[in-house]
Amino acid sequence: MTPDDVPVLVFGGAYAEAMFLKTLLESAGIETSFDDTQVSGRERPNSRLYVRPADVEAAREFIQDFEHRGHRTL
Repeated sequence: MTPDDVPVLVFGGAYAEAMFLKTLLESAGIETSFDDTQVSGRERPNSRLYVRPADVEAAREFIQDFEHRGHRTL
């Protein structure tokens, strides 16, 4: 496995928010992978969203823009 094959974490948080961002990123052409694990003593899983190293910058800008403006300006 090369460094270009190792997914990079771009978001961690609530399941619903991670799934929403996953949908938005994929609709923008950014391939994602998703992981969620049950956190001890909590009802909601800790969900994590990953992208390919080549897409990290675009994904982080997309997420930041969405968090600040509530939408993505293309």
